Formats: sequence, C-alpha cells, structure tokens
Amino acid sequence: MELFKGRPLCIIITFCLLIIAGCAFCPVAIGLIIPAVAAGLLVAFVVLALRRAVDVKYAVIVAVAFVLIATSGIRGHFYYNRGRACFEKYCGSEVSANLTVIENLYYNRYSSTMRVKVNTLYGEKIDSYALLECNYEAGFSVGDVIELPIVVHPLSKLVEDETYTELSALSYGFLAYCTSDTDNGRIITSDNGFVQGLQEINEGICADLVYYLGDKAGGLASALSLGNQRYVTEDVERDFRRTGLAHILALSGSHIILIIGTADAILLRLFMGKKLRSLILFLLVPLYVIFVMTPIPALRAGIMYMLFLLSYYFRDDSDAVTNLFLSVFIIVIIMPSAVFSASLWMSFAATLLMVILMPRISYILSVTRSKLKSKWMFDITRAIALAAVTAILGTVANIIFSYALFGSLSTVTVVTNVIFGPILTILLVIYMLMIPFLQIATVAKVISLPIRYVTEFVLACINRISELKYAVISLKSDYAQVICIAVFLILIVFLLFKFKRKLLISVPLVAMACLLAFYHLNFASNGDVTISYAVRGTNEQAVIRRGDDFAIIDSSDGRYSNFKHAVDNAVEAGATEIETIVLTHYHSYHPSSLRRIFNREIVRYLVLPMPDDETDRGILQDLLFLCEDNNVIAVIVEDDSKSAILESVLYQRILNGSIKRSAHPTIAYELYIGKDELVYVGSAVNEADVQDRIADNILNADTIVFGRHGPVPKKEYAFDIHEGAVVCSLNEEILPFLAEISQSASIVTGKEIWFHFSP
Repeated sequence: MELFKGRPLCIIITFCLLIIAGCAFCPVAIGLIIPAVAAGLLVAFVVLALRRAVDVKYAVIVAVAFVLIATSGIRGHFYYNRGRACFEKYCGSEVSANLTVIENLYYNRYSSTMRVKVNTLYGEKIDSYALLECNYEAGFSVGDVIELPIVVHPLSKLVEDETYTELSALSYGFLAYCTSDTDNGRIITSDNGFVQGLQEINEGICADLVYYLGDKAGGLASALSLGNQRYVTEDVERDFRRTGLAHILALSGSHIILIIGTADAILLRLFMGKKLRSLILFLLVPLYVIFVMTPIPALRAGIMYMLFLLSYYFRDDSDAVTNLFLSVFIIVIIMPSAVFSASLWMSFAATLLMVILMPRISYILSVTRSKLKSKWMFDITRAIALAAVTAILGTVANIIFSYALFGSLSTVTVVTNVIFGPILTILLVIYMLMIPFLQIATVAKVISLPIRYVTEFVLACINRISELKYAVISLKSDYAQVICIAVFLILIVFLLFKFKRKLLISVPLVAMACLLAFYHLNFASNGDVTISYAVRGTNEQAVIRRGDDFAIIDSSDGRYSNFKHAVDNAVEAGATEIETIVLTHYHSYHPSSLRRIFNREIVRYLVLPMPDDETDRGILQDLLFLCEDNNVIAVIVEDDSKSAILESVLYQRILNGSIKRSAHPTIAYELYIGKDELVYVGSAVNEADVQDRIADNILNADTIVFGRHGPVPKKEYAFDIHEGAVVCSLNEEILPFLAEISQSASIVTGKEIWFHFSP
C-alpha cells in the first residue's frame, strides 16, 4: 500500500511519533500549539490548492501530513497533559475512586498490584491508567469495576522505590501511582463481555498447559503459543535474557505470521478462494490478537497483515515498509504509552531489517534452486536457511536495542538464535497442535510426556549456555570495550582493503576471536581489586570487584532490599553476574532473599559459615536445597579457615557468637588481597567480651572498617592501630566511640567509601 512515491508517509509518521513522545515531557501550552499550527497550515494549504496555486499531488501529501500531525498533537496532549493534570490536583490525599481492573500484575496473601483504568476521582471524569498497589489481598478480577478509597502519588514515587524509571512507567501507560491501605472497596459490576471471555479462555488453556507440561515447560508453551508470560518462571526468563532469546518469549510478529499462515493453509485445503480466505483472515486476526491479550509485537504484526489484506481488496501494490510504519502509528494513536515501549521498537527494527533484506536473500536462494537438479533437498535447505537468516536479522535488532536500553549485551545471542530460533519455532507449532487435545485427559497425558521431555531438554541446554562465563557483558565492562574495538577494526579492514581471495575475509574474524580468547584467558579476571560498601541504615554489604568478577559480603539482616541495593551497586559498576555471595551469619530472611537474587542474576558460589544452633541449621538446610535447585555451589567454611571468593581475594570470618542485650551476632571478618589485609568490625563486637580475639588482626591490618552491625556502642573502641593504616567508619553514630583510635589515625566516614588494592 505505497500511498505516495518515495514513501513520504514514513517520514510523516516518524514526525508524528516524535510529537506524541514529546507531549509526555512538553508543557501543556506546547502540546496545544503543535496541532493548532498544523491545523492552521492545513487550512492555508487547502485554500492555495483550491486556487490552483500548488500541484494537486503535493496538496494531497501535505494535507495528509497536517491531518496526521494535528491528530498526533491532540492525542498526545489529551493523553499525557490532560491525564497528568487531572491526577496532580489529588496527589498526596486520599480520594474516592471508580476503577476498572485491566490486569493483575502481582498478588499474594498480603498484597496485590494491578494495572487499572481510573474512571473517576471524586466524581470527576479521568479515564487514564495508573498502577494500583493494595496492601492486602484484594481479590479483584480483570474487568471488575470497583469503588475504592486510594491515595494518589506522582510517578516519581515509583522511581524512589526503584521499581520503574519514568520512561518504563510511561511505557505501561501509567500516569500515576496509587495505593490503598483500607480493604473497604466494593465491586460495582464485572465486565464479562466478549473480550473478557476470550482472555478467560486463554487463562484456562494456559493453566492446562502448565498442569500437563509442568511449570517450566508449561510456562514456555503458554508464552509461545498464547502470549501469556504470567506462567514463565523467573529462572527461564533470566536464561532467555542472558542468551539473547528474550524476544522469543514475547508473542512476536513471526509467531503471528506462522499461525496465520497455518490457518491460511487449512482454509486453502477446504478449497476456499483467495478473496474468501482473505475476508475470513481479516476477521480472525483481530480476534486472535485479543485472545492472546494483545501484546504489542503481536498487535503490530496483526495490523500490518490486515493492511496487506486491505491492499489486496483495493488491488493496490502493497508496500511492506509503509505498512510497517502505518501499523506502528495506529498502535501509538490507540495507546500513546506504546511510543516508549522497548518491545514495540525491537519488533519494529527486526521487522524492518527482514522486510528490506529478505526479498534479496529469497532471490539469491531462488536463483540457486533453478540451477540444481534435486529440488526437494534444496527446499528443505532453503527453509532452514531462511529460518536462520530470520533469527540473525531479528538478533541484530535485539543487539542494538539491548545495547541502547539495557546497558548489556549477550555475547552468545547470534549462536543461540541461529540454533534455538528454529527449534523454538517447531515447538510453537507442536504446542498449537497440542491445545485441541487438552480437554481429552487420556490423550493429553500421553502426548504431553514426550513434549515435556523435549522442552525441558531444550530449556536445560539454554540454561547451560546462559551460565557460561561472560555469556552477558555490561557496556561498562572492559570485556565489552575489547569487543567494540575489535568490531571497529574489522569494519576498517573491510572498508579499506579489497581481498582478491574471498577466503581472506575470514582473517579479521579469526583475529577478533583470538583477541577475545587472549583477553578472556589473561585479563578478564585480573587487575586491581575495588571494594565499596553498600550502606542502608544499619545494614552494610561489601561489593568487591576484580576485573569483570564481582563478589558480595553480607553483613545485614538478610532482607531482599539490602541484597538488591548491593546487586544494583555491582550492576552500576558493570556486573552481569555475581561470582560469590558470602553470608557472615544466618537470618530467616536469607532463603527468600537469595531465591530472588538467584533468579535475577547468575550466582556461582555461596559461602556459608558453620551454623551455631538448630535455627541456623534449619536455615542452612533451606539454603542448600536452594543452591541445588539453582546450580549454585555452596561452600561451608569454619571460622579458622580461609575461602577464595575472587582470584587473589581470600575471606575469613574471625568472630561469631551473640551479645546479651541484642540478637545481633558479633561480626568481624578479614579479607586478604595479595599482601594487603582488610578487617571489618561490627559494632556488636564492642559490647562483647571478644575484643582481644581480634586485636592482633586489627593491629596487622592495612585497612580497618568499623561498621554498624549491632547496637550503638556504649563504650569506646580500644584497639591498637599501626601507623599508616587506613581507618574508616561506615556510620557516623560510631564516630564518637573511635576517639582513642582517632588520636593515632585519621578516620574516613561516609556511605560511599572505596578501597583500591593491587595484588
């Protein structure tokens, strides 16, 4: 459907998308000026066209441009500026709200998180989306219209809680963050309409898939065939992200085209003509997109396919690039928040590459086929080649966006997409064929066994690849910089030199591979050791880095928020995995906190102290089971033993036990970094009769860190510090009790203290 020669519609739509995105950050006045100016210019141009002052063809192009620009400005203004202004007047106060539940994002016995459409606040019409957190088990279903007292907060509150950035919140359509602490809402009505009915069927089928295939295989089947990612387990999601396969979990355009192509082939077997098939598919496509809960990539593919069908009915040449741009524009006009959606732009970039390059690749393959005698062998090879090329082209787009949006890159993404892309496509077809038999229990049990075993084998292979060292690298990593330099050099070689022998083209590729191998073997784990402390209140965790390897030493109450703070510090420094986590003592929070950390990152080793009592032994047992489930190696170390947590970095706990007036253990540990020694001393040590047990360690240490693990001390620390030692306090409350020490050494204090060692 090439509306104008030279694809000016694509340029116009790009400008319109920028206008809609800009309305999210522009003042209200600017949001109104853009459509007003466009409307004025449109009127002026129409007058000139009627007087034949301009060519009719250009008049039509400009008229369409101004209409789209005015529509974009008005849509963006009403969605962002008007919606946000309506929320702002109620920020910080509790108001009575009329809400429609759009999606249940998370729920348990104690809380619920939902995406809601706020219909009214105090009777004022709002019609905008928000994130609602209920601090109780709400029990609301999708489609319920409820009346509920809520407190309205700006999106900045979400950012403070480190749940979303402003752009990610906007991409979900959230214009406000709402909370509810009082369980006195009531359901006015439930929307059990056609759309809700389709999505309930979707949920039922997904539940059956999980029942017959198990959690991991069933979750994958639900995501691939029905677009429902709610059943995908966290470890599978992590493995797909680390191997560059995360885009496959989202129901993408390739899934839609495969399913539509299968439906078209079935209709053809029923001897239906082209026009009748196109009409049926035109009606089925939107139904299927609604059925799979309208993920944005699937919506984009569905609209694009419907535009192709329309062009057939109007007997017009179909232009794939124009259709692609137009489908994105339609989505953003319907849902302005989608303009910030990473999944939309990853889908767009991958499709654009395929649309541009695939015809040329198909032509080359077709020419080759005409020269061969064995056609059927070539057809099989061609199908595999096209699947591989499609995976590579999609991978290129995902590499670009992963690099730009997430600050990390999967180094195995090309290989995994070429290998597992076609395999997962075949599994998708198998899952679709299995769905009709789910209601026949006997048949479902029989066919589910081989499907489950094959799926779990594929997932196990993906897991093994995801756990490879440097399967994912951060942009801040030295390793990534080496790759960037190597790729840059390869491009220079290709641009400056013309090889007479085509085989020589592989020389720079081999050189890059050797360079990466040389770097990996010799430098990736070497270099200076950097230690920083992630401090939250009275909780402290050491974040240790050597080269591209990271370790965390926990001296906190074991809550996930403390671990997350330390992991975020490591990620900010360039970590994509954690080599070692060290526990200095046990807390009941540790199993649940570490489960979330294991699912979020690749953790290779967990260093544990010897348990002191039955409670510690129970926690230790839970942690050992957790390590076994997550392929983490657990190491139990006695206090008089050293454990290597990174290369050239040894850890030893030098104190244990508790003090009478607190449940806090007396924590002190020592790090040996080459010839340097660092001792950490928790404040509980100063209240116990154990100071003499670490006096020699402190006297010999090059760096002494006084922490706040324990109560505020009641007496001054009495330790001898050798001349030249670096003394640090992680908490200002301890400073008054370091008076004697400060006479012989200057004390550094603060939450951002960094130590550098050169082993």
